[in-house]
Amino acid sequence: MSGLVHLNYTDNLFDLNLVFLMSIVSVGLVSKTYYDKKSRIQATKRTEADRARLKGMFQNSDEGMFVTSFDGRLLNANPAFYSILGFRDRSHFNEKTGGLVNSLYVDQRLRDSLIAMLLSSSGEVKRQIEVYKSDSSRSFMLLTLRLRTQQLPNGKSMQVCDGVIYDVSPQRANESKIKHVSSHDPLTGAHNRVFFTRRVSEVLSDYVHHSSDQAQSWICF
Repeated sequence: MSGLVHLNYTDNLFDLNLVFLMSIVSVGLVSKTYYDKKSRIQATKRTEADRARLKGMFQNSDEGMFVTSFDGRLLNANPAFYSILGFRDRSHFNEKTGGLVNSLYVDQRLRDSLIAMLLSSSGEVKRQIEVYKSDSSRSFMLLTLRLRTQQLPNGKSMQVCDGVIYDVSPQRANESKIKHVSSHDPLTGAHNRVFFTRRVSEVLSDYVHHSSDQAQSWICF
């Protein structure tokens, strides 16, 4: 009889231990599920925060930022892009250009050359270009283009060009003014000694390259 009691006691103890272990496992699974869910929520929040920060940088940048397709269709642009080029907004841009950035280039062949350079290098292209503004005036821009693969809602992808433009016309005007001042007399506006010396050096260098006799006659003179 005592053996039977002992056996029942042992079985009951085993059942209790089993229930206890299962409870621990259940609690562990619930905790893991909770923390996994919490981690996913936190990751989602971080992603959304990063997107919001990038969107804010895109919208508030002083530089004109834009995205185009390979054929030149404008897909997206920030307010600075339109402002730099003299457009009020996207509708005004579409009305003037048909939604194509190609028409902005003074040299219509240049964009095709830049795209070809991008495809061959798969990197970044930076170049000063002359463009038409909304009022048909010309301006010089520092253009940076990069290739990027963009995912579409239908699951497919397409290559696009991310671009940045910065108006460098004021800097070019200042450089031209400084160059003019350095080579002209401030009172009379006539060419000064700096200009004369530079021109003589250029002429002598050209003649030395083509004819040593003519170069000697210039020097003797």
